[in-house]
Amino acid sequence: MALKIRLSRAGSKKRPVYRVVVADSRSPRDGRFIEKVGLFNPLLNKDSKDRVQLDQDNIKEWLSKGAKPTDKVAKILGAAGLIPMPAQGNNPKKAQPKKKAQERLAAAQEASAAEEAPAEEAPAEEEAQQQKKLQQQKQLQQKKLQQKKLQQKRQKQWKTKQETRTNNCLIHQYIMSKFIVVGEVRGVHGLKGFFKITSFTENPDNIFKFKSFNIGKNYRSINLKKIKVLPNGYIVSC
Repeated sequence: MALKIRLSRAGSKKRPVYRVVVADSRSPRDGRFIEKVGLFNPLLNKDSKDRVQLDQDNIKEWLSKGAKPTDKVAKILGAAGLIPMPAQGNNPKKAQPKKKAQERLAAAQEASAAEEAPAEEAPAEEEAQQQKKLQQQKQLQQKKLQQKKLQQKRQKQWKTKQETRTNNCLIHQYIMSKFIVVGEVRGVHGLKGFFKITSFTENPDNIFKFKSFNIGKNYRSINLKKIKVLPNGYIVSC
């Protein structure tokens, strides 16, 4: 079986201590081992004697039997003079910036590229914004004009409706060869044919002194009979 001289973790959480062990290369890192041949405490200073403790005789014996140290153990054994110090390997990936550093570097490059963009882009953007504002102002003016026309149309319709209503509801009296307005019909009252009127005479009751009246544009002749007095007019029948 292939033998390895490697580190096996011990200690507590966030305070690791490693045993230098001889184990089968197929065994897990912290699993079964054949023999413990040293101790490595990375929490101690590098100048401390207790940082690395090695059983040199056993290590030499296992090395003679073909056990191969891992990279980290090889550095420890090389520092102790048990084997030649291994050459320092070249790890280009380790020298590369990490993922977050690469993201920050890319963001900085994009920002610098945006600042160095041609100055011609700024006037083009300003011109586009001005055209957009002019178009919005034009649309707003058209909308206001449409609203104004619609309002004028509604006012005209309302005025025509009021004039028609007034002409159809005025009460006239034929006096001195002329039809004179003496009152106005305000609306129907109840289901018995009664309706409300308002008197325009100086004394409101004087309207009932006339025998007959003419109503509307065609001056249709009717007779009015007072039924009830209201605060602002009368209820009459014809």
